[in-house]
Amino acid sequence: SNNSVTKEYVNEHEASNKSSPIHVLGNQMKREVKIYSINFLDSLLANEEDLHKDHHALAEVVFSLVDTDKMSGKSTSTHYNAMISWNYTAPPTSPEARWQNWDGFEVTRYSKQPRAAEAHA
Repeated sequence: SNNSVTKEYVNEHEASNKSSPIHVLGNQMKREVKIYSINFLDSLLANEEDLHKDHHALAEVVFSLVDTDKMSGKSTSTHYNAMISWNYTAPPTSPEARWQNWDGFEVTRYSKQPRAAEAHA
């Protein structure tokens, strides 16, 4: 990910953040991510040659976070939509850099919004 996306992720997950997953889940909870759909929005517009596009490589991801109490088995679900934009660069040549990003995929923007609960098959 680029620097701003990486910084957002680190801030959300660092131990000093009281609402980070490490504090919310602790040792008594587990979290599962369920992805319902990935919609590549730019591909929907691929045949619209005259349409002005101010973005590229844009996708919507519809997903849920399912938190389950390990002792009771009780689960709660939170539903989200995320918008993700990315760039491809050349795959890194050094083994160390390739371990971090093997194919040159870089997220340039990420945002998630809560979604109303829906039944998914």
